[in-house]
Amino acid sequence: MHEPSPLILVVAALLVLGGPLLRASVRSKRRNRILAEARQFMESVQQRRALSPVPTALTLRPGEHAFYCAASVLRETRLVQLDQPHRAGTGLAGRLGLRRVGGHSVWVESSSRTGSGVLTVTNQRLVFVSRAMARSLLLDSIAQVDSDLNWVELELQDEPGRLRFRAANPLILAAIIRLCLQVDNPLDLADTTVHLTLVD
Repeated sequence: MHEPSPLILVVAALLVLGGPLLRASVRSKRRNRILAEARQFMESVQQRRALSPVPTALTLRPGEHAFYCAASVLRETRLVQLDQPHRAGTGLAGRLGLRRVGGHSVWVESSSRTGSGVLTVTNQRLVFVSRAMARSLLLDSIAQVDSDLNWVELELQDEPGRLRFRAANPLILAAIIRLCLQVDNPLDLADTTVHLTLVD
């Protein structure tokens, strides 16, 4: 029986170890790019003292301007109320899988991918349009905006659950939403103290 040559062993080791290292390198480069783009965007807003309008196919209302319009994926997380019964009974009832009557209700998260579409953020609302559906939210209905390097997550005022939007640069999308929530007129920030923060 022939033993594998040292060269074959080295190549095999590189194939095994190279995959995770390559993926880590790609993630690191993507993270650095997203952070650099977000810093550049915020510096530009600070210098111009305004958000720049962008073109959109959405029909805008009087006084409404679009500040973000790009492809996105919507993932909706709903809170579902389930009955939490007591432990299964003993004896015959337990063997049959029967449970005692009673218990309490618990809330659990149920996540579902709604689909791919186009997300538009204006100074009045947030609109997501796909082939299957269209969803429009007034900015006033947004209670909290969170983001990481992949998603922007919105918590709504009077609706259980959360909406998550994928974006090319989630930090920029989150900053635009927060700014539109903070000010009355994103086109003129001359007399407004802009609070945009970036967490590495």
